[in-house]
Amino acid sequence: MNITSSLRTIPTEPEKPNPKEIISSISAESSEMEKSKLCANCGTTPNDSVKLKLCSRCQSVYYCGPACQAKHWYEGHMHNCKAIQP
Repeated sequence: MNITSSLRTIPTEPEKPNPKEIISSISAESSEMEKSKLCANCGTTPNDSVKLKLCSRCQSVYYCGPACQAKHWYEGHMHNCKAIQP
């Protein structure tokens, strides 16, 4: 009897994000954003017609408007924001 053929694959839960990795990733991201001040979602730079605003919760990333903020939030910033909240 072949041992490997009798083994079943046990489904595993997806790995949960490591908060320390998230914080270090966001810290690097936020320091880069601070230097260049780009919209975290679309990359727009500030100019006379566009004023970037900080995320009001974590104050680590910039957005050019509510649409970019909402899109970035649902693409994953909600998890990172909570991890780095002051």
